[in-house]
Amino acid sequence: MSYIFGAQSEAGIVKTINQDAVALKSVSTDFGDALFAVVCDGMGGFEKGEVASATMIKAMLNWFDNDFPSLGDKFTFDDVKNQWNIIIQTMNEKIMSYGKVDRIKLGTTLSMILMFKNEFYIGHVGDSRIYRFSDRAEILTEDHTLVAQKFKEGKITEDEIETDEERNILLQCIGASRNVKPQFANGKFKQGDVFMLCSDGFRHEITQNEMLIAFSSDNLKDKNTINIEIAKLIDRAEQRNEEDNITAAVIKVM
Repeated sequence: MSYIFGAQSEAGIVKTINQDAVALKSVSTDFGDALFAVVCDGMGGFEKGEVASATMIKAMLNWFDNDFPSLGDKFTFDDVKNQWNIIIQTMNEKIMSYGKVDRIKLGTTLSMILMFKNEFYIGHVGDSRIYRFSDRAEILTEDHTLVAQKFKEGKITEDEIETDEERNILLQCIGASRNVKPQFANGKFKQGDVFMLCSDGFRHEITQNEMLIAFSSDNLKDKNTINIEIAKLIDRAEQRNEEDNITAAVIKVM
């Protein structure tokens, strides 16, 4: 399998600093092409959120550059999960300690995906998301938010999630939570599948149907097309008065 991909990130219409961070990287191996993508959203209400998100991105890219090659082609989901969890716990302590020294609060979400040999592996903390688009839109991550918990408990409806006053309250994030329990998942993918990673600022004002149309496999011909479609939806979110930073990364399996 091979991949085409692109990403866009904007500070948005209100904030002067973009606390989001995004990275995509592919590498050819003796066993096929591998792709790694990460989106981090530095906590908007905390100081120096951009430091937390950039630090987390750097740590995960270091894993992809240095540790992933050593896994070979026989690694298991548990191998990836264990390595990622060590990094997440280490970075949680590191970012938290940094904040204590400077007497500030900072934190970041983390949503990442490794794609290799027809399988994907996901690591996730917070309320950024990973979607898969085929004949339908599918959310592959869980929101670690108060409203998501309220929905699970039947206290609010699905339609009320995006309008609830507490929608931005995170239950956990890296650097600001004493205990971090990441979500890990894996599965199979096929040619033509499209994956998207995004910060919550991208999805608040954009419907899943709009995403599905923009990121349909037939619509995405090359990297330029991907970037054009992302930019269109970012513009649409801004026109609908989204005030947060807005970031999305899109991958199509060729």
